[in-house]
Amino acid sequence: MERRYETGFSQRFKGRSKAFEEDKKEFLSKLKDFPHLFQLDYSELTHARIKSIHDRLRREQNDPFKSTAGDIRDLNFTAFLLFLINDIDDAIQLTETVLKTTEGGNLVALGNMAVMLWLKRNRADGEKYAERLQNLKETCEKSEFEANVARGKAEIAYCYSRMGMAFAARAVDVFEEVVHQIPEEYSWKFGLALVLRRFTHLNYRVYYQVTAKTSREQNMKAFELLQEITNCASVPDLKAHAWAELGMLLGQPSLRWDQEYVKDAECHFLKAIEISHGENTTARFDLGLMYFALGECQLALEQFSSITSQDECCLSPLQFINAYEQSGLVYLMLSSNAKDEPEKEKHLSVARTMLHRALEMQCDLVKELPKCLPDVKYIWSSFHTLCRAAQDFEIVALSSKSRKSNEDDR
Repeated sequence: MERRYETGFSQRFKGRSKAFEEDKKEFLSKLKDFPHLFQLDYSELTHARIKSIHDRLRREQNDPFKSTAGDIRDLNFTAFLLFLINDIDDAIQLTETVLKTTEGGNLVALGNMAVMLWLKRNRADGEKYAERLQNLKETCEKSEFEANVARGKAEIAYCYSRMGMAFAARAVDVFEEVVHQIPEEYSWKFGLALVLRRFTHLNYRVYYQVTAKTSREQNMKAFELLQEITNCASVPDLKAHAWAELGMLLGQPSLRWDQEYVKDAECHFLKAIEISHGENTTARFDLGLMYFALGECQLALEQFSSITSQDECCLSPLQFINAYEQSGLVYLMLSSNAKDEPEKEKHLSVARTMLHRALEMQCDLVKELPKCLPDVKYIWSSFHTLCRAAQDFEIVALSSKSRKSNEDDR
């Protein structure tokens, strides 16, 4: 009898939960045209990380150089973080402060308030804020409304940039969208440059396996944006920040043999490989990455090849995928540095084989449901890098094919 009661209660709870999710989905669809922070992909944020970001924002509250727009942006983000850790009253109070300061014109605050009230207070009150947003859209000039939406998206990009480097790529995507829409807004260009400058950190490049080519492109884009701000921006404080970031960018260290600890690191890697009788594949892979960063392509290939030549049943699929991927990227670099066309084509052919094998193994891995939870961060990062590398390779291959066709015509 008791078991039957528990089962019935569980079924009723699931029914109510399903109905709630459907209602929530319908409500959020009303806000799809209006930027708000609940559109952030925050599922990976831990409670500790949320607290850390919140504490940092509080320490920055009294920054005398922060603009009014910056204050509003930080208040919105702080309110959102408070809501995530279930401090509902303070979250709503902060959002009310923003709405009062902006005379109800901040789309992010209106959207945040609508969602917070609907989820935790009175659904009818949440619906009223959704109606206010719709009224703003209908009564504003189209150009003015689109500019307000862009400002809201810039807030979303900023929040992604504060959530950690795992979210940096999303910050770049959104910043690039709004900068393209309103290019004269230099604070957004500065935000984009700041994220791109952080991309150049060596620890980020190694951890997320960013290729040397991609790193150079991001470095150059950050440099151009910061230089534009120092030359054109009318706000002195922003220009000062841009000069500081430009100095940090130009002083960004690169890996060289004459740097302290580089040779020590090589010795430790080699010792780890030796005492494990060559079975420490993690040390081999990291040593290969270090050689690659130093520009020692042949030494890097030796380490990656020692991994790919092993029996597949002895290692994790990800170790093979990463080794094939990095081998392909090394051969692409060798191709770009080739002295003549035959050598270039030879390296391109090997790169194609390596990257194709990595993509093939990656697809086989992600299409199956593993019994244990995979390290999604490594899987997705590798898959994203592989796709970008394959795309770059196709561009190079097509260019080479076109050039060969033109030569044949002549």
